[in-house]
Amino acid sequence: MVFAAAALAACSTTADRGAALGLAEAGVAASVAMSEEAAASRTAFLDDGRRADLLFYLGRAAAPPAAVPTGEIARTSPARAANEETRRRIALVLLQREQAMDALARAYAELGALAAADPGADVRTAVGTFTERANVFIAAVGALPGVGALPLIGSLGATAAGEGLALVAERRQREEVKRTSAEIRSALLAVAAAVEAERDHAAAIRQGTIGTKASLRAALIEAGLADHAATVATVADLSGSAPREDAVERLEGPRGERLRAALDGYQKTEQARDAAVVAAAYETLIAALRALVDEHRKLEADAPVDATLIRLWAARVEEIAGRLRAAGHAGG
Repeated sequence: MVFAAAALAACSTTADRGAALGLAEAGVAASVAMSEEAAASRTAFLDDGRRADLLFYLGRAAAPPAAVPTGEIARTSPARAANEETRRRIALVLLQREQAMDALARAYAELGALAAADPGADVRTAVGTFTERANVFIAAVGALPGVGALPLIGSLGATAAGEGLALVAERRQREEVKRTSAEIRSALLAVAAAVEAERDHAAAIRQGTIGTKASLRAALIEAGLADHAATVATVADLSGSAPREDAVERLEGPRGERLRAALDGYQKTEQARDAAVVAAAYETLIAALRALVDEHRKLEADAPVDATLIRLWAARVEEIAGRLRAAGHAGG
């Protein structure tokens, strides 16, 4: 009877270990993808912000001298300064989210090491670092205009001490895996709530800067500082054809007016598509975080864990990150 109970416990421990390893490996993949999404979002947002700054000053330069004297062109306005501060805070939020996801990947790696009974596993430090980085991100979201302070993640408990028989040690390892899972799950819930708050207060601002590349190009062309060569190159690339040598001249000539209107319509469609990617990024990220929470609950309840589902969410987030990078480098 004692042997049977021990054998049953050993089988249960093996199953738990496999579930924890699967979740940990999938969690690493999801965390890396979410970090890449935050990095791509931040790069695109910063680039669009720089273009918006240049557009602002070009607009002042184009204004009549009576309205904006030459000596006033380089000066900003209180409203503009407030917008710049908001953009700075959003960029900081995206950076802190990226760093939190990097720390989450490390926490999942150490969870896997713990489940594999790796004596070098340092899950306490890794989860503690993730909690700290997540709290920095949450605080940064709370500092966005209109958000306010958000609940932070509480401190972690201490690791149970003491040694015993092998079966007792395995039981303790199993309990530690579940306790670590619960800590990660609790932190993920707080992070998901913060991402929702970020979405509600930052998505529209991020989307509002998307058309700056096309607008800046139009302003430079209007000022005689650029031509339509980049637009011609973009269209040629999309069609897989080589532009004619006189393509820019034709586009800028009298007969090119209708074609310019068509290209303007295309650019607006692209801008709407890029804005939709920002919205999709938030929804995909939140759903991926919620899916991780659900799988952690299953692990803690000894229910089957679906690591494949987490990998699918990781792939979706990675795809979104690629689309954000493509939008940031598109010809516009």
